[in-house]
Amino acid sequence: HKAARIDLQTRAPALYVGTVAVIVVLYTAFAGAGYFVYGEHVPVIIIQALPSGWFAVTARLLYTFMVYFTFPFQLFPASTILMARFMRDQQTAKVMVMRGLLVILLGAAAIVLAGALDHLTALIGSILGIPLCFVFPALIHMNLMPQTLLTLVRNGFLIVMGVITMIFTTVVTIRTWGQSQS
Repeated sequence: HKAARIDLQTRAPALYVGTVAVIVVLYTAFAGAGYFVYGEHVPVIIIQALPSGWFAVTARLLYTFMVYFTFPFQLFPASTILMARFMRDQQTAKVMVMRGLLVILLGAAAIVLAGALDHLTALIGSILGIPLCFVFPALIHMNLMPQTLLTLVRNGFLIVMGVITMIFTTVVTIRTWGQSQS
């Protein structure tokens, strides 16, 4: 949020949290509707399974609009961490160029891996999502709060199971990569 005008920087965290909450609700509603309509055989890219007509075109346009305009909010945490880690000089122009290059890199990866969207999503979830959900909260809790034997055991269990689950799901995803359904 340091790239925003000074007067907007104080409102940036609240705007970010609100936007991410709306994004999560929209994605969850869209995925839930797809599961409701198609059952267990939900296509990987659900909007491609819609019957042709004005509704399908409208749904695709709205989905494209949502992805296009929410991408900067989704990219913000990762780009902020990368910029802080790899750029000593945080000048706005350099940061914008680096963020632009990151967007181009992600776009190229999406084009190259478009035929394996289900496996790419599973791989990202395995490598990044599982630690974010199980390992990091336990590590943070261990560092911020006084630990009893029970909390040490609980946090240790979460960390070990998170790492095992991450390794297992990553191996399964890589072994089944050629069987992509997207």
